[in-house]
Amino acid sequence: MWNWLLILVASLISEPNQPELPPDALLIQEGTASFYGRRFHLKKTSNGEIFHMDSLTAAHKTLPFNTLVKVTREDTGDFVWVRINDRLPRTSRRIIDLSRG
Repeated sequence: MWNWLLILVASLISEPNQPELPPDALLIQEGTASFYGRRFHLKKTSNGEIFHMDSLTAAHKTLPFNTLVKVTREDTGDFVWVRINDRLPRTSRRIIDLSRG
């Protein structure tokens, strides 16, 4: 019984708010990225559009939809610009999920 109560209380406590940034602010995050594709292909994303695995889109926990994000691979320096159109679960350890494209 206590476990359920703790889970309920934990779910009601909001996460610490991120500071409000001006629209043109630069936010740099470092962490793990992954890609998703075939399983979600042609299904609706969180913003309501249809996901295409070969598009240049991504899922993020908090960034506003349609935000353009530069994702850089640290070992090679290669980078790609993607548009945020989906949400990651709040419990995800990844920073971003990229479409296959």
